[in-house]
Amino acid sequence: MLSLLLLSTSKVGVDVSSAVDEATWKCLQSPGGQGPVEFAVVRVYRSTGTVDPSGAATIKAARAAGIPNVDGYVFPCVTCAASPGAQVRAAVDALDAAGATIGMLWLDIERYEWSTNFTANAAFVTAMVDECHSLSLSCGIYGGKNSWVAIFGSASAYTYPATQGLPLWYAHYDNSPSFSDWTAYGGWSAPSIKQYLGDETSCGASIDYNWVPDSLAEQHASARQLQDAPFYDLHCPLGHSERAPCGLVAFVAQCTVSFFNFVIALVTVGHRLYQACCTAKRVDEAASASAGGSSWWKRLVLVVGAGALACVYYFAGLERPWAAIPLVAPAAARAACQIVGTAWVVVCMLVFVAVHLDLGASWSAVPERLEEHALVTSGVYRYSRHPMYADFLWSVPGLALALLCWTIPLAWLVLMLSITLTRLPQEEQILEAEFGDAYRAYQRTVPPLGPGTQWLTAWYAAGTRWRRWTTREGAAERLGA
Repeated sequence: MLSLLLLSTSKVGVDVSSAVDEATWKCLQSPGGQGPVEFAVVRVYRSTGTVDPSGAATIKAARAAGIPNVDGYVFPCVTCAASPGAQVRAAVDALDAAGATIGMLWLDIERYEWSTNFTANAAFVTAMVDECHSLSLSCGIYGGKNSWVAIFGSASAYTYPATQGLPLWYAHYDNSPSFSDWTAYGGWSAPSIKQYLGDETSCGASIDYNWVPDSLAEQHASARQLQDAPFYDLHCPLGHSERAPCGLVAFVAQCTVSFFNFVIALVTVGHRLYQACCTAKRVDEAASASAGGSSWWKRLVLVVGAGALACVYYFAGLERPWAAIPLVAPAAARAACQIVGTAWVVVCMLVFVAVHLDLGASWSAVPERLEEHALVTSGVYRYSRHPMYADFLWSVPGLALALLCWTIPLAWLVLMLSITLTRLPQEEQILEAEFGDAYRAYQRTVPPLGPGTQWLTAWYAAGTRWRRWTTREGAAERLGA
């Protein structure tokens, strides 16, 4: 009785990797053999790294023949130059261009030219899954347990797709349309579809038979509910595509990073405008020029550097799959990293504001010698002589954790290292000339960039002595002596 009930509610479908026309699909729906076909899965991307030229037409033919549910599958090319995300995107773009619609896109993960590097394999699949999310596309995983072990090292070594709510379509050619043979792997507690009979021919088409216990439409609805949870319904603020949803944790992290950049710009511009309007800040241009050049040149370098960083954000940021840090970990661990990174960035933002409050009228956007300049040693200046540069440099790990991206933190690090290594000696020279013994005493007790960086004092002191020896002013001092 139970078996009869199962047969009455279960559905049989086929997957194809070659062209099938409308007449063949209608033939496949007729009773006989394994039963009328009620769903189809069509290959839309080939292992050669190209879009399947017959995929879109086969999908449209299946729909025209009245097949209730039609999906597509991507057989990725692991050795091709195209990134995992680009392969998924190419398949979707080809279907969109042809007007072929699918219910779900399945990612075919089976033993074929995969690397022996399990970590690299996991990063490849993670990038495909993430691309599905970025396209707001419902996806699933096709793969058997033996393939999973061979590709990722063990049955439980890689669970990211399962943690992201992707359903599993597994293969076991035992000619049994049931899940009685199922053993867990990949983090899934239960499969959604079984491929139970392969390499068959029916109605002149080469097909594999598949089975679902209820219906493919219900599988789609269940998967869509998991993948469309609020965790994936938010638009990423650092994504410039119209289809760039992300999780709640990633959304908060990216908002925090965006706000950090906004605060830097707002406080810097606001402080400068306040000084121009409300304080009598005067610059000793001659003394400033002797310590690294004129003020306008320093400001130009700062603007160019900020522009270069903005280009990295836009052209090499979060929507580039190759820019992601290949962190192979469950979603909870990735979210924990982003939470830690977000808190880190918030602390750096507060330190930045504190620096401006502590400096007050003595702040300048570039190294300048000010008239009526005051030596500030309180607040955050008790821990670092140059806390703003320290803050920018220490924010790099926080940015990497919050964004799980390496291009933006690397560009930020290069910019801030360039600024720090060129400006820090200039500021030391200005402050030592301005405050003399008082600054040298402060210099001996407080490190330049926070704890553990006192060695930098000797480094740029040596650099200052070298500049004095090689410059015209230094030669004049030696001749005068």
